[in-house]
Amino acid sequence: MVIAVNTIEAETLAECDIIVVGAGPVGQRFVETVSRLCPFKTVRWFGNEPWRPYDRIKLSPLLGGDIPYEAVFPDHAFERNNVEQIFNCAIVEIDRHKRCVIDEYGKHHYYKQLVLATGSSPHIPSIPGVKAKRVYTFRNLKDVASLQARSMASRHTIVIGAGLLGLEAARAMLKNSTEVTVVQQAPRIMNRQLDDKAASILQSGLEDRGLKFELGSGVRAIICETIENDRSIVSGVRLQSGKVINCDTVIVCAGIKPNVALASYAKLSVSKGVKVNSNLQTTDANIYAVGECAQFEQEVVGLVGPGLEQAAVAAFHIAGKEVNYKGYISAAKLKVAEESVFSVGDVQEEYHSDRIESFSWRKGSDYRKIYLRKGVLIGALSIGEWSESFQIQEYVRQGRRVGFLRCLLFKLTGNVFDERNATDISTWSEMAVVCNCKSVSRQAISEAFEQGYCTTQALAQKTGASMVCGSCKPLLDQFTGDSESGAVEQSGTSLSLMAFGLLALVVSILTLLMTPFAYSDSVQNPWRFDLLWIQSLYKQISGFSILALCLLAMLLSLSKRWNGFRIGKFVFWRNFHASLGLLCLLLLMAHTGLHFGVNLNQWLMANFIVLSLLGGVAAFVAAKANAMPAKMALQVRRSVNNLHLLAFWPFPVLLGFHIVSVYYF
Repeated sequence: MVIAVNTIEAETLAECDIIVVGAGPVGQRFVETVSRLCPFKTVRWFGNEPWRPYDRIKLSPLLGGDIPYEAVFPDHAFERNNVEQIFNCAIVEIDRHKRCVIDEYGKHHYYKQLVLATGSSPHIPSIPGVKAKRVYTFRNLKDVASLQARSMASRHTIVIGAGLLGLEAARAMLKNSTEVTVVQQAPRIMNRQLDDKAASILQSGLEDRGLKFELGSGVRAIICETIENDRSIVSGVRLQSGKVINCDTVIVCAGIKPNVALASYAKLSVSKGVKVNSNLQTTDANIYAVGECAQFEQEVVGLVGPGLEQAAVAAFHIAGKEVNYKGYISAAKLKVAEESVFSVGDVQEEYHSDRIESFSWRKGSDYRKIYLRKGVLIGALSIGEWSESFQIQEYVRQGRRVGFLRCLLFKLTGNVFDERNATDISTWSEMAVVCNCKSVSRQAISEAFEQGYCTTQALAQKTGASMVCGSCKPLLDQFTGDSESGAVEQSGTSLSLMAFGLLALVVSILTLLMTPFAYSDSVQNPWRFDLLWIQSLYKQISGFSILALCLLAMLLSLSKRWNGFRIGKFVFWRNFHASLGLLCLLLLMAHTGLHFGVNLNQWLMANFIVLSLLGGVAAFVAAKANAMPAKMALQVRRSVNNLHLLAFWPFPVLLGFHIVSVYYF
């Protein structure tokens, strides 16, 4: 229920369970989550902007004219029976003793639990002239409207700050033949996410699109001229180097500062942000803080992803579930003026010690780099598309090791993992992040899929994945089989896998149905086939050959599950694995003459045949997965593969007993 602003004074609102202050993306996520987890708790949601909640991530494409105005708002208004929405109404005070908040009209709203999602404001540097007319910030929908109006008349715009927001604002202002210069005090653009080489490549691409850069020298003053009514308007900027650049518009994108005034006046513990514990509680256990206004340990998040995670943690804690926020690792996968940029973890080399190793790869305008501390992946960055970026991000988050051979492979090819597992999100861990823009996990994707959202469009609408920058859409396509990029192709590799699977099935069934080979009636025969399973030398040759192939097949099976073993393309090793299984079956015929034996030998033979049968079925199903509905293909493949793996576990034990018994007796 949305409550109109002009009725607030006249209407008396009863006490509610939860009050939420802030209607940004983090506030939205908290309200959505807590209203689902606690349907019997009443929620009152405040926002101080005149618009209904919108997607701030889409402000950059809106300013650039890439999307219409309506696209920044959700397709369907958020409606829950237990949620009251009160927008265009700022909260100005918190009374902790009475457990109430006071809005700008003087109305008191009582709560049991309060959640602050007040976000942040643009940081305005203390430079002369910064308050002059035609100096703008780029933070909300009002800023976008002002800049869109100004872009029609601006001839030269200066953007202060070369971070993501500054570069997006600069690109958008290039429309209408406007000259745009980006000024950055640091020696490179996006200095917190990129190294010198990556920044240089990105800068060259942006310069080709018309942007100009002044790096290593910040703005010392904004030069103004006085017009009627003693108003000052921008006429240029003076850099720290002394250089003067004439301009008629300035956009300040110099970072953010957390909105902590409410918390500070309420005497909550505040430093850079509102201090919170691992449950996102402030020093008052009934008050939570999430997003850009919150400070966990020494960190204040300036990214949407960690804020969304904090919102979920706070909602789960209020719902009585055991959860903890453990901090975040900086990660960004986005489009910067149509250039793909990826950065995760510790990539600021100026702060690195000598114990950190780095490996880089470059091909044309594509550039990638990884950082390791004692073999553990701690950071990575890239310019250009990198299909492994999602898996790399998980390695950094989990603190996983990357072996020397993988580092060597990266230097040669630019890839750390095999091609399939980089894009097949069904193999990722549940907490792996598929969509960075919306912080959507693989678990959320799978749950939506199981609920019947089986197309890319349906998954996107349900979870929000791929709805912003679209970089994760190929992953959803692959998961659902919706497009040519994602569907399993009927290629040569699939046909060969199907052939191996069918042959394995046929040979396994024949082994079960055929009678054992007979022994020769005469010792005078020039060539006796039964010598293969009678004579010790031949039996040892075939037996040890089977053992060697089984060990190799086991290692290949592990390579599909342990990233440390993954080298080369997955499809090749999968076909090789299937061919080894078929070869083992043929050698088994030569080794036993189809005589099953007794006791443990009989169990070993039966286990081997069952293992081969399931392996053949698994190969056939994998090859024909493209002919099935996506949901069915996923379920069948998982079931058959799990049965094949289950049948494997008795095999090493039975084989070990067989070898010991043969040589002991």
